[in-house]
Amino acid sequence: MQSTFRPFATLHRRRAFLALTTAFLSLAMAAIACTANDTLFIQLTATPSPTITPTPFQGETKFKRGEFGVIVGVSDFSAVVLPPIPQPAPPDVSGVSTCFPTARVEILDISRNTSNPDDPMIYYQVACAGVPGWIAEYQLSRFVKFENAVIRTKDGQGAKVYKQPDVNSGEAGVCPEGTSVSIMSQTLTTARNPQNDLNIYVQVSCGAAFGYVLEPDLAKATQ
Repeated sequence: MQSTFRPFATLHRRRAFLALTTAFLSLAMAAIACTANDTLFIQLTATPSPTITPTPFQGETKFKRGEFGVIVGVSDFSAVVLPPIPQPAPPDVSGVSTCFPTARVEILDISRNTSNPDDPMIYYQVACAGVPGWIAEYQLSRFVKFENAVIRTKDGQGAKVYKQPDVNSGEAGVCPEGTSVSIMSQTLTTARNPQNDLNIYVQVSCGAAFGYVLEPDLAKATQ
């Protein structure tokens, strides 16, 4: 009799063990699916990167989209910082795009300051080495080095020639209206206390006067 029921008892024990094992695995998988962060069970949706929307503005601008400007700094060997959004250059320049003065860049976009609506400055989006960034209008010139230009002022009285790139440095003379000059170099003010001097100073030689005129006092030679 024992030999007759032993196979049946063994089969019954195996079935019971298999059922218990299956139930345990099902409970374990359910617990993992509820508590794990694994994307095998939970599909995560990527958070899109914020898009900087240029702030619209009214009025004329020095440059238009698609035109080219020349970057100006305090030295041809000191890189100009290009923030990733339209605002003044931050103190911490790590990971920020830069561009050296005299570089000719295309205007990709135009905006006001997106983080400070009280900032009156206009900012232009440009790219250096394929990396886009924003630069203030006063750091972009209409002229390239050694280009010919013509003295053309608003009052028609000729351009003041400053001894240094500083309106308080004294005058070396006056360059008459309509005089043709060659762009020798361009710089921002080098004064220790510029007091918000946002002029671009263009070095020229005009007769006996040698020094710097303000960029707005110059026009393209072909105009």
